[in-house]
Amino acid sequence: MQTTASASDARSDARRVVTWRDLLLAGGGTLSALIYFVAVPRAIVGGAEPTAVARSLVANGTFADPFIATGATGPTAHLAPLFPLLLAFFFLVLGKAAVFGEIIAVCAAHGIHAALLPRISEVLFGYARPGTIAAVCTISLPVYLVEPVWENMYAATAVVAFCLLARQPGGAGNGAWCGIAAGLLALVNPSLVSIVICWLGYALWTSRPGFRRSLRFSAAFGAACVLVLLPWEIRNYRQLGGVTFVRDNLGMELYAANNDCAQPSLIENLANGCQARMHPIFSASEMADVKRLGELQYNRDRQRRAQAWISLHPQRFRELVVQRMRIFWFPPESVWIDGITWLSLAGLALAFRRRPQTAWFAVAVFAVYPLTYYVVQVSTRFRFPVLWISLLLAGYVLDLAWGRLAVRANLGFKL
Repeated sequence: MQTTASASDARSDARRVVTWRDLLLAGGGTLSALIYFVAVPRAIVGGAEPTAVARSLVANGTFADPFIATGATGPTAHLAPLFPLLLAFFFLVLGKAAVFGEIIAVCAAHGIHAALLPRISEVLFGYARPGTIAAVCTISLPVYLVEPVWENMYAATAVVAFCLLARQPGGAGNGAWCGIAAGLLALVNPSLVSIVICWLGYALWTSRPGFRRSLRFSAAFGAACVLVLLPWEIRNYRQLGGVTFVRDNLGMELYAANNDCAQPSLIENLANGCQARMHPIFSASEMADVKRLGELQYNRDRQRRAQAWISLHPQRFRELVVQRMRIFWFPPESVWIDGITWLSLAGLALAFRRRPQTAWFAVAVFAVYPLTYYVVQVSTRFRFPVLWISLLLAGYVLDLAWGRLAVRANLGFKL
């Protein structure tokens, strides 16, 4: 176990200004992602809903019409707002060349993500090497991580930055800044809130700021977070006619993922035509129902239908959930993520012996964050906001293994 003094030193290190290591990792991550786009141009695919909403923002000034391929449906909360706003900025400033701005931005986010990994490793493990190894992994294999038309890379980078900001919660000022950051994270992807909660539990556990400081932090955090989210919630209530937390698409996704033709993954449902029949992005009849009922009522209706199907087909639903769990952690199209997952399990076992608080944080995130993705059609990109934890655990076990090999080699040489 690390001493209190060394833990304090690690947190002090995490506050350092930008170093050469940061610049090298950020540059390497950005460059490797750019090389990936040149070598594999088919990486620039998908993203219909964010792109459609971004175009609506530029053309009409409205956050609307996410299913424009099948028709206009009006105001929407199908997506969290910040990423479509970013795409709209690229369309507005760069016009037809917007895709180049999107690529450069997501590659830069990948580079920043790599640079932050040693910093967060210093907080979680007390030293930087596991994070440096994790960063080298992301730089070497950026495949599937950098998709300019989805928010996953930005979400992963932002959540690591939040964890560094909130590494020592305490006091009203720190609580306000952390609350603002948490609110913005929710406006990128509301599923990130589960990671925020787990991290705050970990940070309060390890830093022990005292009851009064914790209370001031929590009050300021909650107030700031509510103030950030409130304008979007008021907009949704006025334009959609009801209360929803950031997004209103859960019923639609449950319905598209749990039915007679459903398979566990999005790739399979695209291939077998189930997505084309059940989801309004492809189905004109479903889109017509969105327009007729209104988006919020449509989602509530589809949630009731999905729940009815699940109650009538419990065995099939259980099979789908188990298959989605397997695919979430071991995606068949990404062998390198599978390898990282196996290594992270070994790293988790070691962390329970040497860094139990870090291990419990990882377990909490792994237990809570994926729950929604087990009941909807799964995609590899859903894993990205928590992949950094797996990478750090993998880096931890690799670093310890290398250290043991080095000791044995040195002993053997002396003998």
